[in-house]
Amino acid sequence: MKKLTVMLCVIGLLFTGCSTSAGKRKAKENEISRMAINYVKEKYGMTDAEVIEVSLASSPNGPIPSFKRKIPNEGVVRMTKNGEVFNVLVSTNGGKLIGQPNPLIADNYQAADIKRGIEEHIIRAYGVSKQYHIRKFDVSSLIGEGEKLGYFWISHYFSHYNSGDRYNSYFTLSQKYEGDIAKFLKEQDYSIQLEIFFKGEEKDGRNHAEQSKAFLDKMVEIFGNGESEIQVYVNKEQKFMDEKMKDIFRQADDYGENIDPVLYGPVYNFCNISVRTHSEDYIAFRKKQSPYTELERVDFHGNRYRFIAADQGISLASLVEDVDFADETDFIYSAVPMGEDDPFRTADFKELDRREKGRYEYRLLNDRVYRVDYAKPEQKGEKNYGNDAIAVKIAKSLVPQPTDDLLIVEKLQDGSLAVNYYNEYVMESGDSLIGEVLAGKDFALVRRTKVE
Repeated sequence: MKKLTVMLCVIGLLFTGCSTSAGKRKAKENEISRMAINYVKEKYGMTDAEVIEVSLASSPNGPIPSFKRKIPNEGVVRMTKNGEVFNVLVSTNGGKLIGQPNPLIADNYQAADIKRGIEEHIIRAYGVSKQYHIRKFDVSSLIGEGEKLGYFWISHYFSHYNSGDRYNSYFTLSQKYEGDIAKFLKEQDYSIQLEIFFKGEEKDGRNHAEQSKAFLDKMVEIFGNGESEIQVYVNKEQKFMDEKMKDIFRQADDYGENIDPVLYGPVYNFCNISVRTHSEDYIAFRKKQSPYTELERVDFHGNRYRFIAADQGISLASLVEDVDFADETDFIYSAVPMGEDDPFRTADFKELDRREKGRYEYRLLNDRVYRVDYAKPEQKGEKNYGNDAIAVKIAKSLVPQPTDDLLIVEKLQDGSLAVNYYNEYVMESGDSLIGEVLAGKDFALVRRTKVE
């Protein structure tokens, strides 16, 4: 009887706790909803905007009820006006993060118009070419003095919020866009996140890196005071948005898969130049957390994927960021004859091949064991720790026909063999085949031919 009484008390407390928690949660939702309604009325003069739903940021305590569950002070209000749906982010005590007593509120009602203005008047005007594909694009205000938002603020408060939407392009009360993008961007500091693929041309290939840098310099001039990250790729014209590229992008968007590295490397691109910028406020914030942080205000990185001849029909390019091969003294290359008992001679390549099994015949392209490496232990301050990759370009004229695929078989640290350990695919690029190999590891070239 005593046990039953205790159990009933526990159950009663649980229900009471859940009821109290639900009531507090509802009250917080109502508070955030009212703040959003008043905000859009003040900023845009909206008197007929309707609230569709309110979603509070997820609690770090998890989904199981707890007597100590803290009701989040942050939420997203989904609203509609004349059929157009938009979000308002609200943090009732978010101002404390930047030393302000007021709540932080921002919306994405004008985000599409603002991004369209940036694309039309900046990207198209200063970009590497007129044809491009935007992979990622968000713009927002940044955290700092006064009424400023930013990616850091959003990720800090809304990292647990899952709406199925991207929610980085938000602007606060004073950041109302009136149609003049130059004036809008000049009035306050903004951050931009951009990943863009420009279509390049072979005849202009040597200039694409300089053109990319000029475009990034212009972007830094506009967005350099914010927490910005811009990545520029100049695609080879015959590869630009081909079916493989489109298919991989679709898979990444639909299933959250990583982008195949060939799309970010020399198979598809003439160059890759990127820049990160950090505000002084953010650097100061990080230095308080970690005094030894090495964040720079503006930090450029890139690779020109410059191939240098190493042998007849074989050339090499660095895949280490900020390191380009200038001539043959920048790398180590060897191609030595295989011994009679060399593991490459006796390997079962069909068994090693991880791709779809079928009726294929596997043959060594030649009797050579190759090895490539970086000649210098340090390249512009970056150390090579033995895991860096090098791009190998092989002339198609070296590969007898019929050959359906060329495989790079590498010898790993433990002596075992693996087919294209670093990157499974050797891809066609013009009159060549390009693959990636681990620096400092032996490898052999193997032909794979379908058997009819």
